[in-house]
Amino acid sequence: MEKPVLTRGMKFPNAVVFRKALREWQVQGGYDLEFVKNESSRVTTRCKGKYGFRYINKLRDDPCTKVDSWKKEIRRKLVVNVSKWQLYGAKKKARDVIDGDITEEYNRLYDYIETGYGPMIGPDGAFLKGMHKGQLLSAVGRDENDNMFSIAIVVVEAEIKDSWRWFLELLMEDIGIVQEKGWGFISDRQKGLLEVFKEFLPNAEHKYCMRHLYANFRKLFRGKELKDAMWRAASTGTV
Repeated sequence: MEKPVLTRGMKFPNAVVFRKALREWQVQGGYDLEFVKNESSRVTTRCKGKYGFRYINKLRDDPCTKVDSWKKEIRRKLVVNVSKWQLYGAKKKARDVIDGDITEEYNRLYDYIETGYGPMIGPDGAFLKGMHKGQLLSAVGRDENDNMFSIAIVVVEAEIKDSWRWFLELLMEDIGIVQEKGWGFISDRQKGLLEVFKEFLPNAEHKYCMRHLYANFRKLFRGKELKDAMWRAASTGTV
């Protein structure tokens, strides 16, 4: 059972032994199986594919997933102990699949130049952890097909008030002032950004991103029931 190899025509004394061998084979090989029939005398499974990213959707939905909690979940569900370094490597590979190749994305920037966009703009900042250090500031919009895309991006030394003001001043010069175009904004509660909105764009409609609000909310109020209630409240059409 340490390194089971399953081949056609193998026989097992009972379903319990077969399921044990199948579990070891599945975990060690990185296969993702689903059970079609799981009876005392007959076990039928189907292979979804040999893929090391069985938790990729979890990371896509919650990029802030902690390695420690992930390690405990794998030990509980798969009865397998994995090291933190293995999980860090798996998480990096999953992020590459989710985010795509960085160099290729930079090469596609000019594809967005002629795209039209709606009146809601999302400014945000992110750390650059790869070859390019610093902070990436961006303004994201939605096009006529309700798809998100970048209106403008810039790399700065830090996500501070002066950087945000400089970025938004250039952005407004390019797309037109709020009073004429009726731009609205949605962002997190980053301190420097909030100060710039109060001073530079006091008349702009400014909303807060629910994902960031929930990230703070869950620190004190956990559980799916409260999470669903918060999103229902955010989605309602009345005060």
